[in-house]
Amino acid sequence: MLSPYSPSYAGRFNTVRLLCIIAMVAAVVVLLHYGQPAQQSGNDHQWLQFTPNLTLPGDILYRLSVAAEASGNYAQAKTWQQTALALYERSGLGAAASAPAVHRLGIFYSKLGYPDHGQRFLLYAAQLDDSRRDLCLLLSAIYADEETDQTQWLSNASLLEQQPRWLAGLTRIDMWQRMGQQDRSQQLRRQWVGRQVIFSKLASGLVVVYGLLGLVGLLVSGYALIGLLGQPARRPRQRMYVPWRLIDMTEVVVVLVLAMVVLTKARGYITEHLHLDEQSGLTPAVIIALIYLASVGIALAVIWYRLRSYRGSLWQMLGLRSGPWGRLVGWGVAGYGVFIFILGVGWLVLRQIGVLGSLPAIAAQIRSTADLIAQAGDPRAYLVYFALICLIGPLVEEIIFRGFVYAGLRRMMGMVPAVVLSAALFASIHLSAPAGGMLMVGLIGAVLAYLYERTHSLLPSIVAHAVHNTLLFVLLSAYGLL
Repeated sequence: MLSPYSPSYAGRFNTVRLLCIIAMVAAVVVLLHYGQPAQQSGNDHQWLQFTPNLTLPGDILYRLSVAAEASGNYAQAKTWQQTALALYERSGLGAAASAPAVHRLGIFYSKLGYPDHGQRFLLYAAQLDDSRRDLCLLLSAIYADEETDQTQWLSNASLLEQQPRWLAGLTRIDMWQRMGQQDRSQQLRRQWVGRQVIFSKLASGLVVVYGLLGLVGLLVSGYALIGLLGQPARRPRQRMYVPWRLIDMTEVVVVLVLAMVVLTKARGYITEHLHLDEQSGLTPAVIIALIYLASVGIALAVIWYRLRSYRGSLWQMLGLRSGPWGRLVGWGVAGYGVFIFILGVGWLVLRQIGVLGSLPAIAAQIRSTADLIAQAGDPRAYLVYFALICLIGPLVEEIIFRGFVYAGLRRMMGMVPAVVLSAALFASIHLSAPAGGMLMVGLIGAVLAYLYERTHSLLPSIVAHAVHNTLLFVLLSAYGLL
């Protein structure tokens, strides 16, 4: 009988594993291309969305313009409103039109004095998103440039809550104004504008935080460059000696992708049959959390199964090592500052050569995350998303992609190719991000890998990852709650 550790047995075993991996890759391809649900609604929070959607950045800019107008800065308010409208048009016009963007075009064209254009867009939004058909028809009646029957408006006013909270408030103001209730309309407008001012102040505070982090990144980058120029060439870094191999890493990544695709597809069919796409609050949040936890849990189980026979601490092998906590946390904050600095410099360069518009590249990446939490509604749902996005996600993703995948790559190759390849794999998992977002995820993945390379601890990478997710979560929570 062959020993489990003999070369012949290992060769046969690896051949079977390789065939299983190829079968799983084929299953992923088939599910992605041929397993789409029959119909997707405009509010579907699928991870596997590929249509670019600039609705969220447009919403943020429009809300900032309201606060600017309230403070008397009319020129800035007009600029931001025009930019927001341009973003809606980029997402709402063309063959792959986004229903939320078309919906907003209908509202804002009507408010700008083009009711015929507005009605056409609202009716088109009703065709794109059948679950919001009654809402779009109600808005079409409210903004119509003709006398319409207003008796049903109040009884159907609850339909306005199907929109994001800030847009529901705005359309409710316009409804009361069309009904001739000027006092009620003005009272609601004062409250609504006050919320936009608060949102603007919070967004400005986040800009200051990003600015400070970018300054830290500038100082750290400058110090590192001076040190690099002033020191003799260093010897190449030693490779990481870990027991797992390329086939182990490939298996884990493929299993993770397959689990995400299968569970997301299952959620799509469950959502369609139980009409969960028409709900907001705790239930969708729990379903999304369960899908994520099941996906990463399966990947972690595969890692444990493959490493269970090795001696020593599994956690230490995966980079969860103790050390000077303050120094490691400082490395994490500084590393994220470098990421912000590189991102800012890259945006300025690309903007100068005309590749980017007037929005930072960060606006393109937050859409996929915003789709999960922008309309949560229930505060308990925000707690679920906070735990998932800001606490659990950074920990488990760093264990998988830096502690396991990057360390395994460093066993076989130098630092630079290992950083680039692990960052590419990390970006490929974020299937819902558009192209600009994928580049951002890849960039931060490279920074996180370098932090692990530099410190041989996952704590700095976890800290930087958590800071990134938390700042975005704060912005998106304010977007949904205010």
